[in-house]
Amino acid sequence: MGRDSNMNACIRDIMRDGGLKSACGELFRNSAGMWIDGFVRNTGQATITMSELWGIYSALSLAERRNFEYVWIETDSLTAVTLIHKGVSTSHPCWSIIQAIKVLLLKYPNTRISHVFREGNRAADWLVDFAFNFTLGFHPVSSPPSGIIPILRDDSVGVAFHHRSVL
Repeated sequence: MGRDSNMNACIRDIMRDGGLKSACGELFRNSAGMWIDGFVRNTGQATITMSELWGIYSALSLAERRNFEYVWIETDSLTAVTLIHKGVSTSHPCWSIIQAIKVLLLKYPNTRISHVFREGNRAADWLVDFAFNFTLGFHPVSSPPSGIIPILRDDSVGVAFHHRSVL
């Protein structure tokens, strides 16, 4: 059965905790756009790229546990997509997590990882902000939190948010 997955990660300056913190969030939807599952991961003081990669790894791991046959991961990190598709040297700081992602991808040849603009990733973006309410680590979100419902509703009726480039 096909599954779509929207993933996002970000870094926020959380002053009450003393400095920069990072997190990622992911939601799985069926082909009709309905919520299936999700998670948030508070990654602490990781880089944005590392948080994005942890999100992709976590999504693939969850897809494996849920026995999803087809998964399409969309992330707004072109850097993460490029690192996974092109690979990195063993001296790269993200080498280990990229290798772990590639091992999971071997199990699921029908998995697709692609870039999407942030405007197409609003629900995952909301989950990232939600992730900062949690302690470090992985936290399942099995049903949609009330704050994300309006975004899911917008998505279901095709409300568009256009990408704008300022020159």
